Amino acid sequence: MNNDIFNIDDFNVISDDKNYYFFRALNNADNTDIEDNITLGLNGEIISIRTDLSRYDKKPKYNAKDELSLEQIFDHVKVHHRLDTNCISLSTDANVSLLYGRGYYKDKYVLVKVPKDEMGNKVINVGQYMIREVNKRINYLINAGEISNDVQSCLSIIDNLSSNQELDEVVKKFKSGVKKEIIHENKDDNLVNYFALSDRQNLEKNKLFAKLNLINKNIISNVPNQFLAQTIDNAFSSLEIIHYGSIDKNKIIELPKEMVDVFSLIQQLPQDVLFVNELKQEVLKHLLIGNYNISKSNIDSYCISDKDNYKIDKMYKLIKEKIDYFDIINLYKKSFYLSKSKLKVIEVVNILRDITNNNAKYQDIFSYLLKKTYGVEPEIFSKLNTHKMKVNEVVNLNFSQNEKKLFDVINELDVKDLNRIISDPLGFLKYYLDNFKKI
Repeated sequence: MNNDIFNIDDFNVISDDKNYYFFRALNNADNTDIEDNITLGLNGEIISIRTDLSRYDKKPKYNAKDELSLEQIFDHVKVHHRLDTNCISLSTDANVSLLYGRGYYKDKYVLVKVPKDEMGNKVINVGQYMIREVNKRINYLINAGEISNDVQSCLSIIDNLSSNQELDEVVKKFKSGVKKEIIHENKDDNLVNYFALSDRQNLEKNKLFAKLNLINKNIISNVPNQFLAQTIDNAFSSLEIIHYGSIDKNKIIELPKEMVDVFSLIQQLPQDVLFVNELKQEVLKHLLIGNYNISKSNIDSYCISDKDNYKIDKMYKLIKEKIDYFDIINLYKKSFYLSKSKLKVIEVVNILRDITNNNAKYQDIFSYLLKKTYGVEPEIFSKLNTHKMKVNEVVNLNFSQNEKKLFDVINELDVKDLNRIISDPLGFLKYYLDNFKKI
């Protein structure tokens, strides 16, 4: 595989001339380290981020002196990952970090500065690394005579394909009976095209998954090839970067969550929008010189309480139409959190106006942000699913086609009306059901 296919510069990454900047949502263990003063300096600054391995108090599978390996990366990235690896997860995309930070942790973040010459050594693009290492092992099995001639013939066909369409046709032929006898556990091939990847990158990924479905020998001992493919998929869906070993103070930039929101909205902009790169650089420079004073927002304190849910039950009894109870709760929550999301966008645009001194060349970007971007709220956001509403390459809003009317109504509201929904979501729900929703 040509490593240039997954060049990090082809992704929507924050960078300058010398460094890449990756996001980390501080997880529960990171926050415990901070609270216990394990990773804090004398001035209260974070001086390191530790690996899971450094906290592990049982006999570990790995140690800090081990070379990076496919097995260790797999154990770290997989669902129900091991807690004794020497890896730390980062992401190129602020939206992914916000999903984890707000959905599972304490809404605290750092930006990790990585010199460009460290990429590929202590810091790796996980999807790229796993594809390269799996291909190496497939070639080893071929050279060792452990793959039959029939399978080798199919692998050669796959290697020489030049489009995803050709690959889809070949996979269908295999499944319909051609070479059917050699297909291992003929299951889902994970042939999903990610928006974050180019056509060429998706093809490279999908070729590998098609190969894994043909080979009847596990690439990693005791790990089904299908599970390995799913784990590689998971790495791409999060645009995951691994820092191998602990992260030192000189790489850590502490980020107010409001600044993560700023980067997340910039990364929701199409990369061909005029002046978007200039805006990225201006925000990054502003951050690095530490010349920002962001007033704390109350927006993140807005949530739906148990008392509100009781109101939903009360509202249910007031509605004349026969509407499913869970449909009402769903509409209630989505109207609330979409309003919160749009209020966050307004706040971010105000921060950007301040950072850029309301530079006239960015006015079209600010207008675009207000109309077509969304503050990350885990209750209505998830990693990209083609059946939902795409926000950027890696995240979407969880609004189905049946809920588009609700989305359209809220999406056009001004600040005053959005705040009304936040203060009285039950009243808005009744208004919406009376005027727009026909069930």
